[in-house]
Amino acid sequence: MRPVVVALILALWPLSVEAQHLGARVQWQPEITDSDPRLHQTVETEIIGCAAVHALSKLSSATGVALAVAPENRTTVGERKITIISKTVPLKALMVQIPEALQECHWDIDTSRGEPVYLLHRNAGVDVERQERSPEKESFEREELLENPPHAKPPRNPSNNPALQTLVVLRSGDCADLAQIQRAISRQTGLTIISDYFGDGFPLAVASAAFGPQPLWLLLDEINYSDSVDPAFIWRMKGQCLIFHRVDWHRLAMRELPEDILVFCREKIREQTYLTFPDLGEVAAVLHERGLTDVQFPSDIRRAGVHGAVITDAWALALCNSLSAAQRVQARGETGLPFSDLTEAQQSYVLGHARNNPEFLPIGEAPMSTVYVFEYTQPLGRRNGQIIEVQLEFPSAADVALFAFPLEQDTER
Repeated sequence: MRPVVVALILALWPLSVEAQHLGARVQWQPEITDSDPRLHQTVETEIIGCAAVHALSKLSSATGVALAVAPENRTTVGERKITIISKTVPLKALMVQIPEALQECHWDIDTSRGEPVYLLHRNAGVDVERQERSPEKESFEREELLENPPHAKPPRNPSNNPALQTLVVLRSGDCADLAQIQRAISRQTGLTIISDYFGDGFPLAVASAAFGPQPLWLLLDEINYSDSVDPAFIWRMKGQCLIFHRVDWHRLAMRELPEDILVFCREKIREQTYLTFPDLGEVAAVLHERGLTDVQFPSDIRRAGVHGAVITDAWALALCNSLSAAQRVQARGETGLPFSDLTEAQQSYVLGHARNNPEFLPIGEAPMSTVYVFEYTQPLGRRNGQIIEVQLEFPSAADVALFAFPLEQDTER
């Protein structure tokens, strides 16, 4: 068993040169400050569901303007996913609307070295605001943000905006997720789309009324209320830009997967089609390290082997994957692997799991705990599978985690 290479996933992408040496910053106020002619260049690009830190890097490379996430916010705002489908609108228009889509940030500007450096900076108090959110408050805000809720009045008809009267035909192939719908809208209307993105793990149930030629404004309302009397997202027109953000973005943002995990998984999938036990052990180590217990993986990664236990029992998978050959032999034996024979990092998995489950795992008994590992094979659909059972026994309690992994490639994939 190879050791866990957590650094492979935890390593952040290198900071841009502009973001490594920053001077004093002030908040960018585009309606007042308009002295950078480079912001008036038009941009044509398509970025679907990319972490903000990488989306800005792409925009920066395409325009020559220094755009980055503030270094202290790379693991928060920097991990927020965004869709930008730009149809030759000015860069400034994109920059103004990106915070509208993400809802928790603004732009700072650093002019200490001549050419401005624009930094996406997280708003103060976002974590407190998230903690104070409640379903009742979100429902109230839905009512406030929409002029005419459909369960109270007919859908709104913004006849004063010609772009929203454009006829759009939505086909079944366009409805995999909101990003695919947005791509179809942009293709047929020429509008620029700027939206937050939470992957295909949060699909919209599109009703039959959304299909067939209809004005854009009506299509958006049909999609937004397909499976609920409350809207799934908020949309606004600003010039030639159509901006979206999910109503429940506060909750979904806490389930964001770090981009480095997604990149790691997809690189492995390209190499070997599915994710092996060691691969998922490394993913589990990062989930445990960052306290991510309620995340949603995209469908392509779920199909490659990420199942619920990888997330809910990340502590056990990471612990098992980190065991040395000698520890594994000991864990398979009748007396198991005692807590005292674990490394400090391995002990942290046991302690963290007990700390998160005090109702049935008294943390005071953790130093007296024992780890057992049982492994066997059995058919898993069309392939052979490796079953790994991790048992954690305390003097007065116990817990079991069960994992199943493919041992060979599915030839019918």
